[in-house]
Amino acid sequence: MSAKTGLGKGLSTLIPSINLKDIAGPGLFNCPIEKIKPNPKQPRKNIDATKLETLTDSIREKGMLQPIVVREVENGYEIVAGERRWRAAQLAGLLNVPVLIKDVSPAEAIELALIENLQRQELNPIEEGMAYQSLAQEYGLTQEQIAQKVSKDRSSVANAMRLLKLPNFIQQDVMDGVLSMGMARTILSLSDEALQKYLRNEILDKDLTVRKAETLANKLKREGISEEKKVSRKDADPDIKKLCDELTLASGIQITIKPRSQTQGKVELSYKSLEEFEAIVNLIQEKGQGAD
Repeated sequence: MSAKTGLGKGLSTLIPSINLKDIAGPGLFNCPIEKIKPNPKQPRKNIDATKLETLTDSIREKGMLQPIVVREVENGYEIVAGERRWRAAQLAGLLNVPVLIKDVSPAEAIELALIENLQRQELNPIEEGMAYQSLAQEYGLTQEQIAQKVSKDRSSVANAMRLLKLPNFIQQDVMDGVLSMGMARTILSLSDEALQKYLRNEILDKDLTVRKAETLANKLKREGISEEKKVSRKDADPDIKKLCDELTLASGIQITIKPRSQTQGKVELSYKSLEEFEAIVNLIQEKGQGAD
């Protein structure tokens, strides 16, 4: 597979800034939004609701400042880079969006989407590992070749792919932001799934630091756990998790649950800026005043 100009060289090479009034040139045009469809191999599985809402507001106010990169497929166009912009444009009510057509293969489309998300820091470690695995399994790339394409060292690629050996429920914890990559790698140091689940539960129950989790992991390797402790607590009620997901979408605030049992646990509200923190405080105050 030949390398394409722009791989690993920055988003400005792949996605140029444009002025909608001057939209013209080879492969660059306004496209009806319904003719565009997402890439089923898109590396990013989760889209941050707050960031999507912010982008939607920006598009409503200023329009789209960058085109969506697409490739031609049967009956339309498939997104190579810019799915979040495409979703925000739909929410903003746009009927047409600027697109830039790239003549790339399915494998190269995955590479470009992966690079865009990595450079924008949009992927969680599990999504990153899944993308690397797809390039390795479906297109025969070695870890060294993948590392060169995404401008990372081979060990980073290998570590991300190793996370996919974790049980699915722990992978989901990483995707949901409940467990960090450091915590996940510590859990992965245990080969027995019962020990992995026990350590995961201890991390969540006791808010262990990575260092304390590593100490406990080493102890578990030496001593193991009793049969009684292998009967670990149940995960949170799926209805509660679904409600948290709905609240996240409705409020734009990332809401995460850390279950201790089927009926007990903690709810965490996450913020990435002072503005988001103020929005959380205002929301709580409004609800408090409404209860009076």
